[in-house]
Amino acid sequence: MIKAIPQLDQVASAIDAIKMKQNTRLLAYWPSYGCATFDQLDAMSSIIEARIHFSLVIRTTESIDNVEWRMADLRAPFEDTRHVTKNEYNAYVETLNLGANRIPGEWLGIKYWTFVKIFGFKQHLCYYRYKCFKMSTRTLGSSVQSTTDSLHLSKRGAPLRVLARTRCGSSAFIGVLNTGFLWVTFYIDLENKGCFMFDPLQEEANYKTIKKSMTRIIEGVLEMEGLLEYKELSGCKQRDGSSCGVWCIAILEILLSDETWDDCMYNLLPYLRMRFLYKAIAFIGKTEGIQS
Repeated sequence: MIKAIPQLDQVASAIDAIKMKQNTRLLAYWPSYGCATFDQLDAMSSIIEARIHFSLVIRTTESIDNVEWRMADLRAPFEDTRHVTKNEYNAYVETLNLGANRIPGEWLGIKYWTFVKIFGFKQHLCYYRYKCFKMSTRTLGSSVQSTTDSLHLSKRGAPLRVLARTRCGSSAFIGVLNTGFLWVTFYIDLENKGCFMFDPLQEEANYKTIKKSMTRIIEGVLEMEGLLEYKELSGCKQRDGSSCGVWCIAILEILLSDETWDDCMYNLLPYLRMRFLYKAIAFIGKTEGIQS
């Protein structure tokens, strides 16, 4: 008989142990909590995760309520949500399915698609923001055509992931690259054979990594070996430890819209986080509606 609900990691470990034994009739036992069946463990896991999710919803809506920005700092292409109220932002968060969400080719489980992590744009979630962004760039007046979704290379034994897309009748090739601890991005002008690289930390070592990735993989994919001229985009520099994903997506959107960077955009960081969260949730809802 179970006396109290254990911690989530304890419940998860017990579930895994029973699955390894391939016998769901086994009982999990803790001296402090008592015994639990496999079905009880599964129910407890759902209850604990639900509590966590509801807490994240509350914290995210509170964060949205506290977001402030000056309308005078808004610049293209980020003005499209200037009239969206905080009530509308919160409504999107509160109505997001807490189960698994699907965008074409990807399952977004809630364990990865948690509210505060989206709102904070943590590094390992930039992938999902980019998936939503690159598949909805047709709103910028571009037709997006897939050339490659995912490419891999190694850096000291660790995989680097490159996600890329062509646009505008193959006039440009864009992508984001994860170095293992940071997201960086690139924009290749195919007509003028120029590659614009952006590292949110503005570190020379990261730019060398981007260029190495371009020369080892992307140039070959595009059949442009040795033809690209590389340029570093130095106007924007990350000022905290968690906004690299925001600035990567923002810089791509600026380049795709033929706009220019303005230092006042630093003041828009809270607004941009909220805006990208809004667009990601809206995109998930749209694709769910199409598939249903």
